[in-house]
Amino acid sequence: MINKRSLKVFYDRIGYKFLELPNFDKSQDELITNLDKWVYLLKNMHLLDKIPEFLNEGIFQKVFNITEMRKLTMDERMRYERDLKAKSDYEGGIAYSIEKAFAAGEIKGEYNNLIKVALKMKVTGFPLEQIHEITQLPIAEIEKL
Repeated sequence: MINKRSLKVFYDRIGYKFLELPNFDKSQDELITNLDKWVYLLKNMHLLDKIPEFLNEGIFQKVFNITEMRKLTMDERMRYERDLKAKSDYEGGIAYSIEKAFAAGEIKGEYNNLIKVALKMKVTGFPLEQIHEITQLPIAEIEKL
């Protein structure tokens, strides 16, 4: 970056790269890096009605979830957000109850066993939602493991 008046470089640790999406011509089979996948997604998002198998992972799933949310009507979105809040309140209540019982020493052994099972599942690669369904531990607690 240079100062326009003095033409002196005042910051040399940043650079810009420009990408012209129309010039990206790789097919699905040619995508190797995550950058390739991102560029492909940005270029072809408007053509995709569901998540392709080769993008069905981590951050790309989040992108598709966001785009699905954008398709909802205002009423549908409000209902969805209300349901999310109810689920969060429920999970918070369960977490609070477990925490209180644990602090009182009532379910220490059972809780520790659930934590061990959840940790093994997480390390093995189970999705958080599935670990939650099996152990009934709050997702926030599972994420901390």
